[in-house]
Amino acid sequence: MLARIPEIFRGRRRHAVALGASVAITTSATAHLHFDPHVRKPRMTLADLHEGDSATIKTIVGTTSAQLHLMEMGLTPGTTVRVVRLAIFGGPLDILVRGYRLSLRREEAQAIQLLSSH
Repeated sequence: MLARIPEIFRGRRRHAVALGASVAITTSATAHLHFDPHVRKPRMTLADLHEGDSATIKTIVGTTSAQLHLMEMGLTPGTTVRVVRLAIFGGPLDILVRGYRLSLRREEAQAIQLLSSH
């Protein structure tokens, strides 16, 4: 019996919701709601560092133009960066990269993923 049910619907409850004259079937995922730390590891970004911390850039995520903009400033994979100063209330952060200071918005810093320290 279970073999005939598509895999996408196994372990899920199906609900029928009446919408006027038509009926729509929706599913709610009740299984697999747990977070498995061995499968998904949170990514550390430049915005997660504290003042004085150093790290190496792993990747830059985002649109192609946003990636190009950050790489033109010297933020390329393999480059070591150090946080010099953090502004309060979610303001920009100053970093030291390739011998010069650079100020980045928090949104830009969140797009820069760092290598794991482990």
